[in-house]
Amino acid sequence: MMAVHQDRPRDWRDEDVAIVEAVVERCWAHVERVGAEARLRDSEERLRLSVEHARKSASGMSTLCATS
Repeated sequence: MMAVHQDRPRDWRDEDVAIVEAVVERCWAHVERVGAEARLRDSEERLRLSVEHARKSASGMSTLCATS
């Protein structure tokens, strides 16, 4: 939620409302983009860890098979 405050009552012109709406849209787009980027970083980290663990498991299995 966003709000615009002023120290006294105001008659809002259509242009004023349009500017506030444009600012809100840009801010919301930024908030969504930041959230998406954070989710992407988290996903990439989980994938990196999964690949790392899979490689270690595969390495362990090949060592186990070689000694059998």
